Amino acid sequence: MKLAVAAPPEWQNHAACADPIYDAEAWHPVSEKERPREPIEVCNGCPVLAECRAYAIARPALEGIWGGLTWPEREKIRRGRTRKDVVRAPRGVNSVASAGVRRR
Repeated sequence: MKLAVAAPPEWQNHAACADPIYDAEAWHPVSEKERPREPIEVCNGCPVLAECRAYAIARPALEGIWGGLTWPEREKIRRGRTRKDVVRAPRGVNSVASAGVRRR
């Protein structure tokens, strides 16, 4: 039996972390409590930060750093404990009421 695998969202092609100069492992720290500086700095300057963050918040199974947030940080947003700096999910992203993104 073949499983259908969905193509990644188009916005991922524009993600700063997709640049081969970065080590993909940096976005997957060994401990959930780690908050590595380089990936978060790259995320904060990414042109698709809002899309990435909303995508990750809508998918609790995703591990590692997405949208500049660690899994525990995204979990806090999902549980509604952190409502600071929250905006609506960008168009085309599965519905997420709070994406935890600062507007510039």
